[in-house]
Amino acid sequence: RPEAIKMAPVIWELQRHPETIDCQVVDTGQHKQMLKPLLDFFKIKPDISLSLMTRSQSLANLSAQLAVKLDRVLREMEPHIILVQGDTTSAFMAGVVAFYNHVAIGHVEAGLRTYNIHSPFPEEANRHMLSLLTTFNFSPTHISTKALAHEGVSPGSIIETGNTVIDTIKWMLEQEPPDHPLLQKLQATKQKVVLITSHRRESQGEVMRSLFLQIRALCRTFEDTLFLFPVHLNPVVQELAREVFGSVSNVLLEAPITYDVFVHVLKRCYLALTDSGGIQEEASFMGVPVLVMRKNTERPEGILAGVSRLVDAKDIGKVARRLLSSRSAYARMARSVTVYG
Repeated sequence: RPEAIKMAPVIWELQRHPETIDCQVVDTGQHKQMLKPLLDFFKIKPDISLSLMTRSQSLANLSAQLAVKLDRVLREMEPHIILVQGDTTSAFMAGVVAFYNHVAIGHVEAGLRTYNIHSPFPEEANRHMLSLLTTFNFSPTHISTKALAHEGVSPGSIIETGNTVIDTIKWMLEQEPPDHPLLQKLQATKQKVVLITSHRRESQGEVMRSLFLQIRALCRTFEDTLFLFPVHLNPVVQELAREVFGSVSNVLLEAPITYDVFVHVLKRCYLALTDSGGIQEEASFMGVPVLVMRKNTERPEGILAGVSRLVDAKDIGKVARRLLSSRSAYARMARSVTVYG
């Protein structure tokens, strides 16, 4: 889903020039339940769908399927360039297959780094390796540009563009808010709303349980605050979320929210607790403070601007309590900044 959100404005622009550009959209077919409504909303129709999603498949199996199917697509299509976004295994394998077929690669959102090869996993490794193959590195910020240059990437191949998610958000906020029960509920209440999202592979297991228990204690301390948790479709996350938060009266466990609803939900929130990379970018633009529930982040711009803060699992309750109870502490972080574009 993040790839579709960030590639949408790129695809729209390419499709505005049919006389000179033949833009073919390839969908890997993963997470169809979350992706199809989004593509329909963006009015983007994939030209090719690979239908790769199988339950609980390993990264190795996914990579193998991607290699075989994308190789077939590229041999039939013979494109001049392939554009990939972000740091997923799909993006990395598309780059590998393009390299094998001597096809130029454009990497949208190049140069993000945590400098810990295992965090996030496998994304940090994916984007490092992809940079070795890429023809055009479209870096979103000056920090990502410097990271690529420091690694020896040719300056001529780096184009600093800003992050395309900001283009998407601006477009979304210009649209009429959808008539959705969740938005109606949030608009009707005077409670502060705290958004919770957690799904990353490296956060699962005991790390996630500890994190959820800390947040549950926070919810019970601030009973007049509404904690909204759109739970990821991952069965492990769903089961743990129901176990820990199911009986907490001021926690609203929701199914994943479509992006047209989510943008307006985030705008209404007082604070976000998340391990998501995209929400760090989106919230900073909307002036919503973010506590990043990770040990590191590839998006230091928000941290340096003072609108996001890295918080370890054991400290999340303490830091969130301060923001929910101190107006001055909150005001220092609740600022709209344009560090991502």
